[in-house]
Amino acid sequence: MSLPSELTAAVQCLGRHLDTVRQRACDREHLVRATLDSERTALERKIADNQNRRKEVEALLEVWEHENADAFQRLARLEASYHDSLQRSRSLEAVPDYQHLVGFIFGSASVPARTPSYLPYMHTQDAMMMSEIQNNPEDKSAVASLRRQMAEGIAGHQFDQGHKNDIGQSSSKTQNSIDFEELYEGGKAKYKHRILYFKGKWYILKCDKHEMHFPYRSASAAGSHLRSHWHRGSASNFAAVIKAFGVRVENCNGERADRNNEEFLSTLAGGYCVYKGTRDSQKSTGMISLKSTYIV
Repeated sequence: MSLPSELTAAVQCLGRHLDTVRQRACDREHLVRATLDSERTALERKIADNQNRRKEVEALLEVWEHENADAFQRLARLEASYHDSLQRSRSLEAVPDYQHLVGFIFGSASVPARTPSYLPYMHTQDAMMMSEIQNNPEDKSAVASLRRQMAEGIAGHQFDQGHKNDIGQSSSKTQNSIDFEELYEGGKAKYKHRILYFKGKWYILKCDKHEMHFPYRSASAAGSHLRSHWHRGSASNFAAVIKAFGVRVENCNGERADRNNEEFLSTLAGGYCVYKGTRDSQKSTGMISLKSTYIV
């Protein structure tokens, strides 16, 4: 039985159309597969490059951390040398100027009172953020009192000008405290801290979250740590530092703080390394640590 010619022609046309559609689908499949293979290769290459760059950056960070640790050690030695030079300069302050030197030697003339010598030598940041009570052979109690008042006044003024929060309220939020004897342990404490004075109270600074202690310029270092991306602090003045890291030192006074700080400075000069925290605690917070867990 033969089909009508028109139907045969229609079937043949449909077959040709199906062949065309099939060929186009096959070509499209090959094109998509080629594109996919090309993009996969490019992405795999990019991932490999990023992994290599990450290793390079981690190596650089480790080198920079070592360089920072060396810089902190040099800074501690320089501060110890500065401290010794300052003490020698203060001892020379007791000697009068040339106009009164003869009377001073032979005891035939009175020596005029001299202005306390520590004021010109104080770092501005130290005066604003911390007060280390120093010995003065002429009048230790007056010097200690004056320096405490100056630290209170400058730090309080600086905070009031730049921040509207209440300093006393910020300080009162520090919950933890430690007794001086427990901290000092007769000068044999495993971990050393610098004792700071602010608003009639004594503090040490440490970051429990990152298990980090701070070097001799502790207020400055703590302020930098507070501003870092680990804390994202909006303020790094002394009140904010006390609120974040302050530990109240009970039963402390100027003489005890001075004794502790001199011991701390001496041990730093002798090679003591300030506790930085464990590797596990820093991994959990995204901090990069050295093989050593200490900094100066």
